[in-house]
Amino acid sequence: MLLWALSGCAAPTEVLVHFDTDPSLRTLASTLRIDVADGSGAQTYTRSVSMPAWPATLPVVARSAGSSAFTVVGTLSLSDGRSLVLTARSHFVAGTRRELWLRFVSECVGIACTTAETCWSGACRPSCFEPAAAPPTDPSACNAADAGAEAGVDASVDAPGNDTGVCAEGASCNGGAGTCRSGTCCEGCWNGSACVTGHSTVACGNGGAACATCACAGDTCTAGACTPPPDRAATVVSVWRHACAMGDSSRSICWGADDRGQVGDGMPPGPSVPTWTGFFGGGNVHFRGAQVCTMVPTYDAHACWGSYDQGALGMPGSTDETRPRVAPAPSSEWDAPIAAGGHYYGLNGMQTGADFGCAMVDPVASGATRQFWCWGTNALGQLARPDTVTSDPHMVEVMRAGHSLGPRAFALGTAHALLIDYGPGLYAWGNNADGQLAMDPTTTVSRTVQALTIPFAGTGTGESIYDVSAGDHHSCVQTFQDGGAPGFVYCWGRDGDWLGPHSLTGAWTDPVDGASWQPRAIASPDTTTPWTGVSTGFDHTCATAAFGGGIWCWGDNATGALGSSGVTHTRTPTRVDTTTTEGNRTFTQVAAGHGSTCAVAMGGAVYCWGDNATGVLGVAPATRASASSPVRVCLPPP
Repeated sequence: MLLWALSGCAAPTEVLVHFDTDPSLRTLASTLRIDVADGSGAQTYTRSVSMPAWPATLPVVARSAGSSAFTVVGTLSLSDGRSLVLTARSHFVAGTRRELWLRFVSECVGIACTTAETCWSGACRPSCFEPAAAPPTDPSACNAADAGAEAGVDASVDAPGNDTGVCAEGASCNGGAGTCRSGTCCEGCWNGSACVTGHSTVACGNGGAACATCACAGDTCTAGACTPPPDRAATVVSVWRHACAMGDSSRSICWGADDRGQVGDGMPPGPSVPTWTGFFGGGNVHFRGAQVCTMVPTYDAHACWGSYDQGALGMPGSTDETRPRVAPAPSSEWDAPIAAGGHYYGLNGMQTGADFGCAMVDPVASGATRQFWCWGTNALGQLARPDTVTSDPHMVEVMRAGHSLGPRAFALGTAHALLIDYGPGLYAWGNNADGQLAMDPTTTVSRTVQALTIPFAGTGTGESIYDVSAGDHHSCVQTFQDGGAPGFVYCWGRDGDWLGPHSLTGAWTDPVDGASWQPRAIASPDTTTPWTGVSTGFDHTCATAAFGGGIWCWGDNATGALGSSGVTHTRTPTRVDTTTTEGNRTFTQVAAGHGSTCAVAMGGAVYCWGDNATGVLGVAPATRASASSPVRVCLPPP
């Protein structure tokens, strides 16, 4: 072991303990355990790090004005079963930051020393070290003298009975000039991983965290992230060639392509910046075409806007609606269950594909089975009817063994539909030209509801489908396993690169750009963190991972839709680069669209990336053609 210290300038009273190894041990290093004890021998900190990055640094600070002595013990376990133990006894110097280096060397492998000694050049020597301006040639003899009371350490940092230890997270330190962050006294703003100096702690935001200059007016800095005010915060977003978001107030705000009135702002056609539609919807929005429909919970009705092609708005009329239009008084079979006291179901309750839509409806009768209704074009079997006639809303029967268990969730693609019932069973109908229905695409259309079977890959006691998503050429579901084991994402359909990393196994397959109609499993990146959602776009797929695991995308990336800060296509789930997200690192929802992607961050900020030909990034196409990493979309005030 080599051990030395460097005297520091005026700073918090602390010692930065650095652990390092010689090159011959780095490839064998498996686990580093660090223990800190105060002058009385009481343990104040312990931590184990697997496959540590070198050097590994631990800030140790004084916790009282009493004894300044402390002991640090590092135990390095090697992959071949051997281990090394290094011990350093030292003390603080008031108002001074010192650096203490402990280096594991191969000459000390397997050598055990007493608690008062440590290995030095292959032999056990005293483990004491005193302040010095240069590396010592040999550990000094132990000096029992106390260096004196430490200054500048607030009582709030003190842990009763301990006079040293790791800086308590969030506590004031150095006389109030800083805040304890990740074991060190930060006299500036904390950016999540390091202390950024030159900023007033007042400007750091909640918890002393750092914010860059926020992109949107009205933002505040909360825990290091730019956070919009409540009236501009979103909870859900959907995107195709245009985008819409809804917030806690259920206000709809749309932007992007507006050639058929789908932004709902009443303005002439053309790319649109985020605009408040003036409509209060049902808290959810999803579309795959030029129509938008959502629920009006106050009136137990629905409202739509955009293209009127093929009766896609589900109400009488013949012209595009450039403003949200609430359905008229009950006058058809569609409105009958509502007029009788039934109501729309609020979760994933209403969606539109390309020129058709569907909704879940709860009938008035207590205990009655939830119903599923669709309307619009039936050219490719979108309405699960045997004809090709455009239809007003009608009920779609989803039966299992002659009985309907009721829809639990569903997803509409551009021309096909997926549904989960309470079985839970998976069903599909509509366009199958690319295997979107998990059927051999020699059958190009299914005008009847088909029950699908997923070849589950889980090894637990059971696996169930939790979420479904339908794009243009492909479909995906997300599962969970009984007993808490992570589930999988399964995808099928036409495969450029967007079905995932596994080889194509379908009977109808082009290995370059064909279709694999047989579902394939896609495990989460570390195989232990479960997926929490999946979204299919036109030719790419994105999924969210639990516990702040981020967004992972794969598929076509010509316009940067994968958010990887590049434009390389990939079959492998690739994490979205969040270095441009103003401190926002956790996303709660993602939506894959037509060459672009949007997501909602914790706190309600909306980010989009990919193609901006229609203004999906929230700015005019002439301002920015595309982006390969997240761009903040500033939602307007009411």
